[in-house]
Amino acid sequence: MFFLKLFVFSSVLVCVFPLDPSVVSVKTSIGEVLGRRGDHFTTFLGLPYGDVDDNDPLGPATPHPDFETPFEAFSDLALCPQFVDGEATGTVHCLQLNVYTPNHVTAGDKLPVMVYIHGGAFVEGNSRLSTFSPKFLIRHDVIVVAIHYRLGAFGFICPRRKEYRNQGLKDQFLALKWVKRVIKDFGGDNGNVTLIGHSAGSISADLLLLNTEGLFNKVILQSGNAATPTFIEDNSQPTENIQSNVVNMMDREFKDLVSNMNISYILESTSNVTFRVCFDELVKKTPDSDLEGFKIMLGTTWEEGLFLYPNAVEDRNFTENFNYSIILKNTFPNIDDRGNEIVKNFYLQNGVVDFSSDYIFNYPSERSVRYYLRNNAVVYRYIFNYDGGRNYMKVMKNITIRGTTHADELGYLFDMSMFDTNISDADQLMIDRMTSLWTNFAKYGDPTPSPSPVLPVRWSPTTADQGSYLDLDAALSLRSGGPFERVASFWDLFYHHYAKFYKGIDLHDLHDFDMENGSVMISISYYCIFLLMFKFFM
Repeated sequence: MFFLKLFVFSSVLVCVFPLDPSVVSVKTSIGEVLGRRGDHFTTFLGLPYGDVDDNDPLGPATPHPDFETPFEAFSDLALCPQFVDGEATGTVHCLQLNVYTPNHVTAGDKLPVMVYIHGGAFVEGNSRLSTFSPKFLIRHDVIVVAIHYRLGAFGFICPRRKEYRNQGLKDQFLALKWVKRVIKDFGGDNGNVTLIGHSAGSISADLLLLNTEGLFNKVILQSGNAATPTFIEDNSQPTENIQSNVVNMMDREFKDLVSNMNISYILESTSNVTFRVCFDELVKKTPDSDLEGFKIMLGTTWEEGLFLYPNAVEDRNFTENFNYSIILKNTFPNIDDRGNEIVKNFYLQNGVVDFSSDYIFNYPSERSVRYYLRNNAVVYRYIFNYDGGRNYMKVMKNITIRGTTHADELGYLFDMSMFDTNISDADQLMIDRMTSLWTNFAKYGDPTPSPSPVLPVRWSPTTADQGSYLDLDAALSLRSGGPFERVASFWDLFYHHYAKFYKGIDLHDLHDFDMENGSVMISISYYCIFLLMFKFFM
């Protein structure tokens, strides 16, 4: 009898106190959460922040209910619907986030919080631990949150009914509200939240910056801005076929029809669609956010567009290999041939890589910086120019030419399984530098609060008078003058004549162009060259 009682008592102890010493329990305002303590940090994986109705998979999400029993946050395998290796996969029940904390943190701590929004052109990507391990960031005593949000047709269709627009962006907004409410229970400071985005995630973060208030107080924008015209829908017309007759239906008809479609059918029916953020009650065409004193860090890589043309390594100029007429017609479908010829001739020497870099990334970045400064934000600007062994996109696409392209910096912020565990000294130094800059910004709003051997350069904010930026290369250096002044000069003047064809958010800088106004002074020589080109093609 004694042994039976001992066995029962021991069994109860095992159930209440698991034998696995790595399991961590956190009492939160939404219920008890179980995570795992690892060698470098503690993980809470796959925490649900929102629910999607199976009968309305393209409709708005609702906050996930509180947990009635301990939630085992041990897995983040859920994937939002997308194509992976050509196969349609995923579930709409993907509105989850991962919380990563230092092992020593307690609920009474108030560590800075960094919330990451992944990229992927609004149609693919994830924030799994296996994809973006925060190992390098966590060691600086911050808490990292990585979120999933709906993609493609499930997150970014633009029907006439505004209730169905921008569900992916609204998912992100819902996740930030979760962070505001719950992160303090994990030892985070919900009054010191830095939003980080890359590519489409950066566009999203910028749009949230311009259209929401109170959920974060700093933002880091990596290779994407709200001013990027490629991913902003400028009218209430439907995105090309979901089919177009589907997205134009009234609410009830739309909901009933979509509820009868499986995920694979919806993905395959929209596989050729370029999905965009569209204007609605959350995203205004003319932003009105108060940016007084708001801290913004933003930057690009030096040759962003190289990943779009990885074979243009030997000959990037205008040749028979690149039909500029087709490229420009796709970019400016409503602009006359003369306008397209002006752009083509400007990029005859610069090439297709520079054209895509400037149009999609560099010029929107220039415009955004001006807007932030006009609205009294504090802006730190960088160019990532380091060509090392962990340049993410170059390694993934086997690009061997010298230079940095889109997403190359991610390998120095996150630990990724695709890279060798043996890190070179030069790459380790760049990891140390970038993670120090990023986490200093999250902690203090200043990436270089004091000099150190790792950060020997003082990174001062850019101004309208002197556009300084940090050159993130093997040797750090602070450079004066905007990195893309010549590019900005050309596109400013182009839109001075063709502003009515611009698609995207209105930053009040294209319609009433003033040669003497703005952070970038337009040289008379560029102006004359443009006018000569314009007159010639007229």
